Amino acid sequence: MFRGDSSFFLSQRIGRWRWVWLLASLPAAGLAVVLVTALLFEAVEIAGFGWAEDVSDHLNSESEAATTRPSLLAAEQVFIGMVFWAGAVVGSVVHGRPVRSLVAPVRAFDWSIVRRVLVLQTSLSLVLAAPMIVLPWLDRPTFASLSWSDVAWFLPLALLTVLQTSGEDVFFKGYLLRQFGAATRVFWFAPTIVIIFFVSLHIGNADLQDHLWMLVPLFVLSEAMIVYLIMRTGGMEVALTWHWLNNTWIILFIAERATQANDATLFVFDEDQNTIVDDVVGNGLYVVFLAVQFLAFIWRRSPFYLAPHTWTPAEPETTADPTEQLEEFA
Repeated sequence: MFRGDSSFFLSQRIGRWRWVWLLASLPAAGLAVVLVTALLFEAVEIAGFGWAEDVSDHLNSESEAATTRPSLLAAEQVFIGMVFWAGAVVGSVVHGRPVRSLVAPVRAFDWSIVRRVLVLQTSLSLVLAAPMIVLPWLDRPTFASLSWSDVAWFLPLALLTVLQTSGEDVFFKGYLLRQFGAATRVFWFAPTIVIIFFVSLHIGNADLQDHLWMLVPLFVLSEAMIVYLIMRTGGMEVALTWHWLNNTWIILFIAERATQANDATLFVFDEDQNTIVDDVVGNGLYVVFLAVQFLAFIWRRSPFYLAPHTWTPAEPETTADPTEQLEEFA
């Protein structure tokens, strides 16, 4: 296990998987991210939209108030999704891998896994959200007064969240995870690097800033669970579905007003800064949320059970012995 004998990582030793190609793909992917970012900003300017500066300010943590506008949030989702997709695609091309392998690294995409994750995660989210409304000592969310213009953003934001979350997933888990895992002989190296990199990019998020000491460990735990399930199932279905539903829940249904709530969010609440009871209870419920999902995915009798995928790792390419070729010809 600690010497790189993961079947998932060994199965990724195809194409140009060695270290020299990994090191070549990293700057190529980075360059693609920069170029696509510049092109998107230029396209917004040419089209005459006034979002470019606001998007830039928010992504650089210079503006917090602008996040409440659904139109700005939609622009950010497009930017984030497209730049990460560009980096992942270029990285895969350098490695000689087909683009489809970013979402189906070992086998064909399995929609039955998507359905199981959707049903389980939605059910748990609804059940565990109940204490926030029922318990009197917690900050209760209130129903937002929505205009028709805000409601009209529901479907676009849900669809654009697919672009944003899938871009992050294919870059970090469809490209970096499998390529680092294929190139190194130390099993834990790739998951550790990818989880640290992914979590560190979210440290600046407003919802993480107040209680980093509690939220970051939970973030790491959720990412470790997802990485494990990718390697267990041999596919990206859990990562793509889990991430999309998590972000959609926060963006459209319930969130703290000062962090990720926007004008289209159905229920918003204001956190009491004088107590950490809400945070302790909320984080405790989140641990239950992760634990129940994980057990449901690995317990054989569960209707949401995800069976380990079995495959034979690809044999490394070797040069045939000329003597054997002559004997076979004769």
